Amino acid sequence: MTSIRIDKESIRFRISPVELEKLLEGVCIPQSLMTGESIIEYSITPTSEGKMKLGTREMKLSLVVPRQDLEYLRDMGRSKKGVSVKQGDAEVSLQVDLKMQGRDVT
Repeated sequence: MTSIRIDKESIRFRISPVELEKLLEGVCIPQSLMTGESIIEYSITPTSEGKMKLGTREMKLSLVVPRQDLEYLRDMGRSKKGVSVKQGDAEVSLQVDLKMQGRDVT
C-alpha cells in the first residue's frame, strides 16, 4: 500500500514491490483517504518519458514517474535510496518500502 510523508521541505511516496511491478506494467496506482467529510486523493502514474513531477489540484496529489525511473528503482534492489526531483522548494521522492520486499503484499 502506498504511503506518503509530507514535511516542511519534502514529500515522499513509498510503494510496495508489488506496486512497483504494477507501475512497470503501465498501471496507475490511485489511493484515497477519507477525512471526515472530505477525501484526500493521491496517485502515482507511470509515463513513457519525461521527468518525474508532482501535480496538485484541490485535495489531490498526482505523481507522474517516467519508466526509466521505475526501472532504476527495480534494478537497485534493496536500498534506502529512491528517485527524487526538486520541485519548487520541495524535494519530491519515490521509494520502495524495504519492509515489504520479499513479502507478497497486494
